[in-house]
Order: sequence, then C-alpha cells, then structure tokens
Amino acid sequence: MTDPRRHVTSETWRDHPGTDLDLELPGGLILSLDRLDWDSRFFGLPCYRLLAEGCHVPEVPVAARGLKDAAEAFPRCAIWAKIRPKSPPVLAAALQALGGEFIETELILGHDGGEAGSAIVEGIRIFESDDLDRPGFVDLGRVFSMTRFHTDPRIGKKKADALWTEYLKNYCLSQDRHAFLAEAGGRVVGAVLVSAGQPANVLDIVAVAPTHAGRGVGRALIGAAVSWSTATGRLCTVATQHRNTAAIAFYQKNGFGRLVSATPVFHLWTPGRGEAL
Repeated sequence: MTDPRRHVTSETWRDHPGTDLDLELPGGLILSLDRLDWDSRFFGLPCYRLLAEGCHVPEVPVAARGLKDAAEAFPRCAIWAKIRPKSPPVLAAALQALGGEFIETELILGHDGGEAGSAIVEGIRIFESDDLDRPGFVDLGRVFSMTRFHTDPRIGKKKADALWTEYLKNYCLSQDRHAFLAEAGGRVVGAVLVSAGQPANVLDIVAVAPTHAGRGVGRALIGAAVSWSTATGRLCTVATQHRNTAAIAFYQKNGFGRLVSATPVFHLWTPGRGEAL
C-alpha cells in the first residue's frame, strides 16, 4: 500500500523514495510527484509521474544554478512529465534546469462522431474478446517503434520493446476495459484496447502485426472500437506522437480529425542520464 503523500526537500527525499510526494525546491517551486509502482518495478528504480496541475510554480523563473545544485542531492529515480499547454512556462524551464529532457509532443486526437461502418477483411476474424491469453497477442508489443520510451535514448529500443510486451501481458480487462482483436490462423494479428472514460473513451493500444499491415486490419479494429464507444454515448480519443506522421495520417483517415491537445513530454533521470538501461 502506498504511503500518504509527503512533503520533502531535495535533501530529505532520499528518506522517502517509495511514496507520493511534494518536492520543495529553491525559489518556491514545489513539484507534485506520484509514485508509479509498475514503472518502478520494470525499470528497477523509483519512477514518478509529475502532476503539473498540483505543482506550485512561482511567477518568476527559478535560478537554474540553484535547481542544478538541488538535483545533485536527488535519489536515483526517473520522472515522467507531461506539461499541459496551460501550464506556466516557468515549469518547463525548471524541469530542463533540473536535467529533464524534451522527449516528444504527445497528440490527443478525437473522433469526429461519424459512423464507423463495418469492415470485412478476408481471412481475418474481428471480434470483441474477454480473453487476452491468446497466441500472438503479447507479440504485438514489439510492433511499436516511436513511443516516448523508444524516443528516450536513456532506455534503448530493446528495453522499450520489453516494456510494451510486459504492458500487454499485464493488461487486465474489466467492465471499463475492452479488447477488440483480429485473428488469423488461430493467432492474434491485431488489437485495439479501449478504456471507458469521461468525457470520452480512450484507445489505449492500436497495433497490427507487420505480417498483416496494409490489409485493412487496423481500419476494421478501429471501426469495431468506435462502434462500441458510440453505443456508450461517448466519443473516443487516441494518443500518438508528433513525429509519427504515418499514425497521424491513419487516424485522420479513420475519423480522428480533431486535435484535442498537444502536450510536450519530458523525462528526468536523476542523478544524470548515465548509460542506457
């Protein structure tokens, strides 16, 4: 069980590496950090998500020298930070002064609400499934190449591939999580995983095996997920990276024509980046 949120400074953080915390830094800057248990186990060091809306950010920039000195006292850890467009510019500048690196811009695309229609792909069965323990499903974790974890040079492709494979192994279906699969010859060759949400449902994963790319499998899976989402009375969104122009074009072609948000993502590894994991 996670301990209650603690208020720490750079000097006392080492005593509380496994908790949610508010980190007080020079100049009145306070970073709100949530401990990520799954990420921490996978990377073998404490990992945190920065809650930008929970941070206390001074109106004037904090001296970079003071932040750099404070960062030298941090415990070994990693922080993922998505800086929303409405966040004060001082926050992004402070993260970079602490050693954070810009990784990508995450785009959230929204479906336009049009009918998805049905798509039939010869030789492939498209269906909603309550069982993900199927041959080929976890192999889809290796189809990604442009996620923020792949982009981070501190992680490396092999580790990033393993992350997504483990993510699929541990993905649990529920009344709020649904899976739409494409199966050919008894093996899963594509999947869309979708979570119920407000105000929109979210496509968590969209993946098609390279052996079946370009055959309409992705379009059929998107259609099934969008039809399910429409039946719940909600639209749906999907996230991708600004560098992934092929994915952006694919989503736009399949009804995701609204740009909901564009969010810069930073990764902060302390103390320093070091060698790739």
